[in-house]
Amino acid sequence: MTTAPVPLTRAALARRYGVDRSAITRALSQAATAHRNNPDSPPPPTPLNPGDPTELFDPEVFDAFWQARPRRGRPTS
Repeated sequence: MTTAPVPLTRAALARRYGVDRSAITRALSQAATAHRNNPDSPPPPTPLNPGDPTELFDPEVFDAFWQARPRRGRPTS
């Protein structure tokens, strides 16, 4: 029997990826802006509880989003 992944907050996602919570918020904001400007761009993950002060995200959906997001900084070579 498989169990559904436990939903995660932005703070928990930040710990999961080893970044500050602001990086999660910034990535979501940038994805929303990119999608608004170009509908072909994928939208950011939708919280499981929209409008709640402590939004929860499906970690599997967010993992896919996090891996596909545009990177900043120096390219690795």
